[in-house]
Amino acid sequence: MVDLPVDINNSMKVGEAAHVKLTGLLDGVGEVALADVQFQYAYGQECTISNVPAYIYCPVSTKFSSENWIDAQVEHIDGEWVATIPNTGNVGDFVHIRTIVSDYGSSQAEQITMRAYMLD
Repeated sequence: MVDLPVDINNSMKVGEAAHVKLTGLLDGVGEVALADVQFQYAYGQECTISNVPAYIYCPVSTKFSSENWIDAQVEHIDGEWVATIPNTGNVGDFVHIRTIVSDYGSSQAEQITMRAYMLD
């Protein structure tokens, strides 16, 4: 689970770092201890909707190849995993996030969230 500290408008101030709490949830088990956490972010206007089409296509794989993501600082503090996003983009930029977690068993998950929140 990714716990973003955004306001009611799903945004954060430029320059105020976001401290994101990360936990593992496994179906049928509940919360599990994580062995490894990788967290990355990117800034941009990708997937901006100018009108409401019948369908929406956002080319995540072509726009965000592995070299375009920025590694966040990830720390294990008092039993919690915390990633820091510095929020140094521009006002109006969206923050996109990529999370890869693994537990002490054989489970691993990768999640990409486009437009996780906006910088204001």
